[in-house]
Amino acid sequence: MSRLSVLAFVLFLSILPGLAVPAQDGEPAQPAADFFEAVEVDVVNIDVVVTSRSGEPVTGLTADDFVLLEGGEPVDITYFTEIRDGRAGADVDAANGSAGAVITSGAGSAPAAQPVEPRFMIFLFDQRALQGVNRQRFAEAAEEFLEDELRPGDQALVAYADRGLTILQGFTDDRARVRAAFRFVTDLSEGGTMKIYGRRALIGDMARASFGIDASGAIDQSRIDAQARMFGNQIQQKARELYFQTIDSLGAVAVMVDSLAGIPGRKALVYVGEGLPMRPGESLFQALSNKYRNASNDPLAQNPDFESLAYDLSAEFTKVVAMAQDADVAIYPVDVAGRRADLRNDVSYGAPDQLTADVSGGPVYDSKLDLQREQNLRAGMDVLAQGSGGAVLMNSRKYSDFLDGVERDLGNYYSLGYSPDRERDGQLHRIEVELRDG
Repeated sequence: MSRLSVLAFVLFLSILPGLAVPAQDGEPAQPAADFFEAVEVDVVNIDVVVTSRSGEPVTGLTADDFVLLEGGEPVDITYFTEIRDGRAGADVDAANGSAGAVITSGAGSAPAAQPVEPRFMIFLFDQRALQGVNRQRFAEAAEEFLEDELRPGDQALVAYADRGLTILQGFTDDRARVRAAFRFVTDLSEGGTMKIYGRRALIGDMARASFGIDASGAIDQSRIDAQARMFGNQIQQKARELYFQTIDSLGAVAVMVDSLAGIPGRKALVYVGEGLPMRPGESLFQALSNKYRNASNDPLAQNPDFESLAYDLSAEFTKVVAMAQDADVAIYPVDVAGRRADLRNDVSYGAPDQLTADVSGGPVYDSKLDLQREQNLRAGMDVLAQGSGGAVLMNSRKYSDFLDGVERDLGNYYSLGYSPDRERDGQLHRIEVELRDG
């Protein structure tokens, strides 16, 4: 059997007594029946997507292929069904010509034939981090995707984040309305281009800075220290800017995830940006250290890793993942920049072929900077996708293939359930799903 990966394999469950759902300001309260149907149940359900190494859905598994754990202890799977191409139970076999075979199994199984679940898709464009041409390419691919894949009962929402969150089109199955929203997105003004130019100017200025010689012919140490402090202050300012920009991006994702909480059906959020750094400014701090570590006593140049820790956003990403797990929303971050050029291009910005001004300073650029930037931009996206059951697109502009994968995930999965053998205790319980060997 090929190697399999189980997406959305860790959930945190709080089994609570039935309570009324508080309405948001200005919003009508949800009918109590809807809440009780979704939460106050004797069977806990977990939806699991299983894919091959190539990302294709793996079909035909049975309950015996899975291990379900609560708090690290195995529990009996009392409900199991495969959903394939949006069909459940006997509908799957009818579509494949089987003579009435039933895929649901185990005590407490649901009826063999089940209605197709509605699907909800949010497309969130992070205007603050996007260059216009990249945004346009993805919007065109998404428009074409929904023209082909939006089916009756499906709902799509289009929004963008820029000094706040704007809903261009609320949930609808009207293709014309969604198309108009995507075309509005393509006409938005530039958001991320000036930020890129600012970074290039900063790192280019640092590369060209000359240490200078004092009256005795020695390197001017006071000038070196002044340069390190000046560039360090500028990098701190840029890092803070990126830090709060990423905080705002995560806030927009959190609001969209929360809007889907309590809604039954399959739910996906496609985040469209140009990476989500776990430590904003990390590669800039490293570039400073590359040039000034051996020439200056400035603490920023001496300890770039320690300084970048101050901007670490791991806890914030984890909070959003917990929200997504609770709302049963899979997050699909897309870095629409495609394959990036080496940072060498940023270093020589405005001065081709000049990586450092003189031999007394270390080179601002080295190949490790590219790897560090790549890993940092991807780290946040990986946390969101892996923790929620989604996937990441990076270093590629195969947008249509990626969106087809989102559609496959929404329509091909396994629903597992079990009956907790204990009283409701109001505590969080860790649930894990594993595949058996073989």
